[in-house]
Amino acid sequence: MYTHKFALSGLTLVAGVVLSACGGGGGGDGDAAGHVVPTTPVVSTLSFPLSRAIATANANGGTFTLRANGTPSTEVADGLCTGTFTQTDSPAAAPAPNVPNLHNAALISTVVGITTLSNCNPSSSQQSATSYFDSNYNIIGYGAAGGAFRVYSVLNIPTAVKVGDVGVMGTETFYTGPGSAESQGHRDISFRIEADTADSVIVNKISQYYYSNSLDSMNQAVPGDVLQSTVQTRYRLTRLGSFTTISIDTQSLAVRSTYGTSTRNHYLWK
Repeated sequence: MYTHKFALSGLTLVAGVVLSACGGGGGGDGDAAGHVVPTTPVVSTLSFPLSRAIATANANGGTFTLRANGTPSTEVADGLCTGTFTQTDSPAAAPAPNVPNLHNAALISTVVGITTLSNCNPSSSQQSATSYFDSNYNIIGYGAAGGAFRVYSVLNIPTAVKVGDVGVMGTETFYTGPGSAESQGHRDISFRIEADTADSVIVNKISQYYYSNSLDSMNQAVPGDVLQSTVQTRYRLTRLGSFTTISIDTQSLAVRSTYGTSTRNHYLWK
């Protein structure tokens, strides 16, 4: 059994964009999770209701399960680990607690992620978090148990998108806890709309995680935030607004910090 350590570190939980793993769109072969996988992507000419689909998904909550099928010898293509990841989000509901830095919080959702692996350590883990939304089901904050508290300083979700669209979706600042003014880093979120079928597109949400307190080779502090990982989360969006999580691809970089050293690894769930 391989003993490579797998750490969620808040990178796999998909905060604020969730839905059940049903839906799909168009013909193709099914994968192990029951998702429809087109044999050949089709460049749709339609526009797709992104902001409405995300708001509806956040309002309803849901569960999805993704699978990993990787080993050290296939890490580049398939990721490092083999196993399953299941995330369950409760529907966003009122009332939200009075949280410093989140004065517009009206709704909350509980997020639980369970990982089970056969060739990485730990073999199983569970992570819980809370997502905070405004009254329109737009995410404004996120707090993981034992992790950083995150506040969205920018959130820009397009009303409609089409194949080829790219843009900035948001910026998230990490704090040590609710009400803290001490920043631990930030996340830049962009998107790219990719071809799928005549009636659906793939929304590729690209998250780049930057953390402070990094060290150089001489053990000197590096000013500013340093990129630690890039996560590409792909969703299938249909013309009717169905929005389904289909894969999570995490590329971790080798970074030294005052919190410890992380290694370069690739994790892929689909």
